[in-house]
Amino acid sequence: TVSGLNYNYYEASSYSVVPDFSTITPVKTGNVNNFDISVANRTEQFAFNFTGYINVPSDGQYTFYTSSDDGSLLYINGIQLVANDGLHALTEQSNSIGLKAGLHAISVGYFNATGAEGLQVSYSGPGITKQAIPSSALYGLSGGNGFATTSPISQQSISASMVIKAYPNPFNSYILVNIPGNAGNYKLRLLDALGRVVWVKSLAKPGLTSLYLSNPC
Repeated sequence: TVSGLNYNYYEASSYSVVPDFSTITPVKTGNVNNFDISVANRTEQFAFNFTGYINVPSDGQYTFYTSSDDGSLLYINGIQLVANDGLHALTEQSNSIGLKAGLHAISVGYFNATGAEGLQVSYSGPGITKQAIPSSALYGLSGGNGFATTSPISQQSISASMVIKAYPNPFNSYILVNIPGNAGNYKLRLLDALGRVVWVKSLAKPGLTSLYLSNPC
């Protein structure tokens, strides 16, 4: 990682929502110190996908905010946390999540259709009053151009991060975890809403398709 963020920049004839970045090709890619839309080539009908990591100093509950004109979406660890999409004047939306101290994946999608534009991404948490996320807390991939492409990420690292599904969500007394058949050796960690680890188990059962955890706490 390096300080700052990776970005993919897009242009179209018309935007009304944050686009699905996995289906379109960026006009340009690069690195910025923060969520900086000033590197856009024009003032209307453009979009950004900022990707990287945020370093949070301690375990606890964190609130993330986007203030944007027009729409924006914020993801933490691949989970959509803040929905501030659509055509609107400068509007702020927020949501909270429990995080462990350390690095967490963060991405922000943004678009501007016509008229004024603006984007600010802020946070608050243990010992942190609400403030714009400082550049010192953000990290991107060295030489990378965003998570929407595979160029900075090897196939080995992609296959090592398997997507699993858990039902029901949220749960009270049990949870069913579906694991891909090619998972191989793996470790499961269960965290509570404050990001605290409450259950850990290492398993080595290639081909396992499901695991039933009853009262894991």
